[in-house]
Amino acid sequence: MRYIRITMLIAMLTVLVACDVPPTTPAPIIVPDLQPSQSVSATDFQGRIMRIDYPEAWLARVDSSGVITLANHQNALGAWDVDIFSLRHGEMAGVIVAIDENSIANSWDRNLEAVMSNSRAQMTRYKDMRARFTANEAFISNGRNALITNGTLTRDEQVVEVIIIVVYDAEDDGYASMLIGAPVGQLALYEPVLMQIAGTFDFIRQ
Repeated sequence: MRYIRITMLIAMLTVLVACDVPPTTPAPIIVPDLQPSQSVSATDFQGRIMRIDYPEAWLARVDSSGVITLANHQNALGAWDVDIFSLRHGEMAGVIVAIDENSIANSWDRNLEAVMSNSRAQMTRYKDMRARFTANEAFISNGRNALITNGTLTRDEQVVEVIIIVVYDAEDDGYASMLIGAPVGQLALYEPVLMQIAGTFDFIRQ
């Protein structure tokens, strides 16, 4: 009988100790400065070149159509390709696309607002995707005029945060659209460096 009581006491203490173990604290998210940086260039089917700088610790990939995929981890690159909602804690990824002023349909509406409107629409091109965005905010980075908006994408019960930045290179009449995603509550950490990246955008005509 005594043996049974001791066994039960040990079992109860084990449960109590287990209950007292604090939950695992997520690793702190470290966002690098833009400097030191590296540069990436992408050429589209019409021979137009886009060039940006990004933090040395991040990754950039260029596809055959001239789209740059930017991420802060290798896994984030894959997550963006397969499912943006699979981005994990501390991961950020997105795409950067160059837009020629002449490709904007309405000649009287060739401006940052038109590019932003189109970029917002791209985030909701799938019927099962719902998006909410804040109002556009204007800013200037490295002499480049730009707009930024923050928001969320929702699919079923899954939610991810997104930032859209559109920037204009007045010298060559070209725009870039940056569509960036991260887990909820984390994207604001990346906003300052993303705005700096927008300021490095160069649109080059061949």
